[in-house]
Amino acid sequence: VEYLTQLDWILMTYLFLIGIAHALEYRHESERRALDGAKLETRLIEAQLQSLQRQLQPHFLFNTLNAISGLMHTDVEAADQMMERLGGLLRMALDSSHVQEVPLDEELEMLQRYVDIEQVRFGPRLKVAMDVDPETLGALVPNFLLQPLVENAVRHGIAPHTREGRIVVRARRAGERLELSVT
Repeated sequence: VEYLTQLDWILMTYLFLIGIAHALEYRHESERRALDGAKLETRLIEAQLQSLQRQLQPHFLFNTLNAISGLMHTDVEAADQMMERLGGLLRMALDSSHVQEVPLDEELEMLQRYVDIEQVRFGPRLKVAMDVDPETLGALVPNFLLQPLVENAVRHGIAPHTREGRIVVRARRAGERLELSVT
């Protein structure tokens, strides 16, 4: 009887240890799957961002080169200025093309270069204001985030009209979050 009691305890201990081993293996597999899922989601977001950048850059380049071509006949100095600004913007875009996130101040510098180019194109019709809280300048944002939004505002809000248009870019902190808006 004593032998069977000990055997019961040994068997229960063995089964308990087997259960713990299975639980630990299940937990490890679950964590691995969650990590793989997060990595896959990150790669998907990166691919979507790169796709958006590739779609918008050729459109912007086409419009800018068209504007430069038109200015060559009417205002060579403005065309030259626009070429310099375009070159600076392209250099900056190429230098940061391998980076997914940049500090907001770098993103705003890239945006300002774009706005300078469009300012030559639209003159006094285009007014752009930057309302940026200084404490947000170090926040990381997706690379090349604001330029496509401002380009869209220019294309649909300024270009089709002869009246003056105003675009406002805002950056604020809301607790731990960064709020960006283009209106």
